[in-house]
Amino acid sequence: MHKSRLKYLSQPVVCLLFFSAVFTISCNQDKGFEKIDEAFYLNRENLTSKINPNREYAYWEYVYAMPGHMYKPIEVLFSHGDSTLKSNYKIKMPESGFFSECMPAYCYSYIIFISNNKLNYVVNESQLQAFINRVDNIEEALLLAKIKGLWFDPENKDAGSYKKTAEGFELKLGRFESCPVTSEAMKVKIDTLGNFKSESRGIYFSSSECILE
Repeated sequence: MHKSRLKYLSQPVVCLLFFSAVFTISCNQDKGFEKIDEAFYLNRENLTSKINPNREYAYWEYVYAMPGHMYKPIEVLFSHGDSTLKSNYKIKMPESGFFSECMPAYCYSYIIFISNNKLNYVVNESQLQAFINRVDNIEEALLLAKIKGLWFDPENKDAGSYKKTAEGFELKLGRFESCPVTSEAMKVKIDTLGNFKSESRGIYFSSSECILE
């Protein structure tokens, strides 16, 4: 009887120790993460100004295109190099680009760069990733995550934080669906060579509603 009662009383203690260990491991894994600054990183100019391309170009610029806008169809968010070189080329706004947004008005981004006396365009996500190449800072890491369809949730640190590591960056981001509205927490690792790994940490918000972008 005494041994049986002792065994019964020990079960909650074992459970408590188990959950304490899990909580400790979880805290250790999350140690050092910094909340992503919404005011800074939602500004596309702040992100694009930190792009450090795979090589030095005579000139390059990041352009935000709004074809349906009557007065300002394009906006140069950032440029680097000798802008006078542009006058040597006939520059056309491409019909599509990367980061398609603001439907149904249809906005997108693209990059033009001058290399070896030739005008070049970056108009899709794979070309953007090649243009960035090595990941040197958190801004480039966020752009690479955006290429992969991930972004941060400014209201949830478990889907909106990062830390610098010896290999590159670790980020807690979100995968968002608009119909139905779903938010999935993702753990992401990006090394300096641009290698990308992600794993789901589960759905943390869902709704039967749909948002038309």
